[in-house]
Parts: sequence; structure tokens; C-alpha cells
Amino acid sequence: MNLPIRSHEEFKVFFKEFFPGVLAFLEHYTRDTELARDLAQETFTRIYEKREETRDIEHAKAYLYTVARRLYLDHRKHQTVQEKFLAREKNAREPAEDHEFLAEVTRQETFRVLRSAIDKLSPRKKRVILASLQGKDNLEIATRLKISPSTVKSLKTKALADLRAVLSRDQLFLLLLLSGNCRGRGRGE
Repeated sequence: MNLPIRSHEEFKVFFKEFFPGVLAFLEHYTRDTELARDLAQETFTRIYEKREETRDIEHAKAYLYTVARRLYLDHRKHQTVQEKFLAREKNAREPAEDHEFLAEVTRQETFRVLRSAIDKLSPRKKRVILASLQGKDNLEIATRLKISPSTVKSLKTKALADLRAVLSRDQLFLLLLLSGNCRGRGRGE
């Protein structure tokens, strides 16, 4: 059969004769029947588009396996690039996710310890510290609790001393930061 493939009927004969071999060739490399079938179909599509350029069946057959091999290699190259990209994305994302996760766990645990320590304070000291954590200054707390600003300051000092005894330095610093005691003086203090 040394005739060129010109007509649709000639191509059908060529397809029926060579498709099983090309499929087996691609299955050997891909080890994936569906992928091999897709690549084999694409191979024959490309041969069909270039059928006018084939000199004869032998030329078409050689071209057929060359196209199949190139399609497989292109697929592998694309797959490798995609795998590298996904691995890079995963590696870039994991440390950030780990950091965010650990930061949130640390934050929640610190707040749990702070809440527990504050709950152990006397009711008046607890109200003063909680109001302070809400951003209230000494004058606002005094007005709200109907006590003098100096009493607020005294209760806050005693509460912080009590908390200092049970909290770590970092936890106490966080409490002071949250309550506004690390800021400059003012606002009725």
C-alpha cells in the first residue's frame, strides 16, 4: 500500500489499521489507557490535517509514530512543569499556613490563660481590668463603677501585681499592651 492518503475513506482504512498499534505504543509509555487513547486520537487528528502532505502509507506510518512520540513528550513536559509549579505553590503556602496556624493557637492559648487568671481576681479588680481591656481609661472606669479615679488606679495596680504572680512575662506584657498600660500616660490616668 504505497499510495498517498487523500480521501476520507483512505484515512478510515489507515486509522482502523494503525490505531491499535499507536494506542498500544502510547499505553506502554503513559501506563494510562485514557490518556493513551486521548493522545492516539490527537495523533490521528494531526495526521488527518496533514494527509495531503503524505507521499505514501509508509511515510504516513513513520510520521504517525513521530507525532505520537512528540505528543507524549509534550504531555510529559507539561506534566513536569505543572508538578513543579504545584510543589512550589505547596511549599510556599505550607510555611505561611503553619505560621498562621501556630500564631492563632498561641494567641488563643494566651487569651485562655489571661481569661483564667483574670477570673481569679476579686470582683472589683476583675471589673477594672476588663474595663481597661475594653480601652476605657481610669476616669471612664471610675464613672462606670462609681468609684474614684485613684481607687481605679489602685485596683488596677493591685490586679496587675496579682496577675504578675501567675502569668509569664510575655503573657503579662500582652495584658499590659491590651489594657493600654504600655502606652503613654494621659486619658485620665
